[in-house]
Amino acid sequence: MGSGGLQFHHEERGQGRPLLALHGYGIDHQSMLACLEPAFSHDAAWRRLYVDLPGMGHTPAPEWITTSDGMLAAVESMIDELIGDEPFALVGNSYGAYLARALVSRAPHRVIGVLFVAPCIVPRAADRDCPPHHAVSSDTALLAQLTPQQRSDFTSFAVVQSQDVWRRYERDICAAETLADESFLQMLQQTGYPLSFDVDDMAPYAGPGLFLTGRQDAFVGYRDAWAILEKYPAATFTVLDRAGHLLPLEQPALFTRAVRDWLDRLAS
Repeated sequence: MGSGGLQFHHEERGQGRPLLALHGYGIDHQSMLACLEPAFSHDAAWRRLYVDLPGMGHTPAPEWITTSDGMLAAVESMIDELIGDEPFALVGNSYGAYLARALVSRAPHRVIGVLFVAPCIVPRAADRDCPPHHAVSSDTALLAQLTPQQRSDFTSFAVVQSQDVWRRYERDICAAETLADESFLQMLQQTGYPLSFDVDDMAPYAGPGLFLTGRQDAFVGYRDAWAILEKYPAATFTVLDRAGHLLPLEQPALFTRAVRDWLDRLAS
C-alpha cells in the first residue's frame, strides 16, 4: 500500500479496534508479529497492524526521508492510510517506541493505550544510562556450532544465549536484517536519528500504558525509562531479569503475561 508517494508493506491479523505495532531499528514487522500474537486469543477484538518502517523489511526508503522527523511523517501517512481517524492502540519496540512516544506527544487523544518494549528513551547512545553487556547464561555447545559472524552478532545482543533464544533470533531478527537498506540506516543514524523536538514535552498521557524493560539491556537500559514514567500516570513499569534488548525472545512467557494484562486494562 502507499500514501503520498510512500510505498509500505504491512501484515494484518484479526478484526476490531486497530492496534499498530512499530518494530526496532534495522529489522522488520516479523519481530513484533512473533512476540505479540501469542498474547491474543482467537476471538480477540483487535485488528493488529504490523508495518515495515521505511528502509526496513519490504518498505523502501523514499529520498525525502533523511531524518527521524521524516520517518515520523511516514508513519503518520501509514496511519492515515490504514486507520484513518479511528482511535488506536500503539506498540513500539526500541526505535519504534521512540516514534510511538512522538505520536502520543502529537495526538494523545487518538491513542487509546501504549506499550513500550525495550524502549529507546534517549536517542543519542552516548547519553544513555545502560548497564554493561554480559551474558547471564550461555550454551557453549550452541555457540560452537555457529559461524564466527553468527556467534559475534548473537552474543553481542543476547544475554540468555540458549538454543531457544537463538532459534527465535535467527527466525525473527537475522532474516529481517538482510532486507534492511544499510546505506539509508547509516545515513539516518549519523545525521538525523534524534527528532527535532522533545517527545516528552507534553502533558501527562492518561491512557493505559506498559513499559517492558530488560535488567541487562546494554543498548537502551531501563533507568532512562523510569525517568519519564510520571508522563504516563496509568502505566505499569516492569524490569525483567535475565533479559536484555531481546527481552521478548529471552522471556516470552513473562512478556506475553504482561501484554495480556495491558490488553485487559485497555478493554476495561
